Amino acid sequence: GNSDMSADTSAYKMESQAQAIVDMLVMERTQHCAIIAHSMGGPVAVNVVELCSARGIHVELLLYCEGNLDTEDCYHARALSRHVIHKELWSSDVIHRRSAVLFWSSVWLIKTSSTETLLPRLLALARPQIGA
Repeated sequence: GNSDMSADTSAYKMESQAQAIVDMLVMERTQHCAIIAHSMGGPVAVNVVELCSARGIHVELLLYCEGNLDTEDCYHARALSRHVIHKELWSSDVIHRRSAVLFWSSVWLIKTSSTETLLPRLLALARPQIGA
């Protein structure tokens, strides 16, 4: 709750979060990985797999659980995005800082899910053959 939080709201886009993960994998010289994604992590994971492929990192497994594939699946994010943050967005008050992160992550999640491209992108990912 006291970590640095970006005042740039685009940092909370699914693509930005995925890029941060892939940057860490590259920094750690990871060649193979497994990804387990839940809820908002689902859209982030699709981006991670796509970016890993482009960087030569082999994703051995993607376990995608309840991942906001469309806006109907974004119940909590829709509820959070309706709230207005009344104090300064990046206040020193930890509770309000956390609220801002949840708010902007929810806004970007809804935008990502509403494009209706997430499911086709997920289905287009290379699927390993059993026994291969």
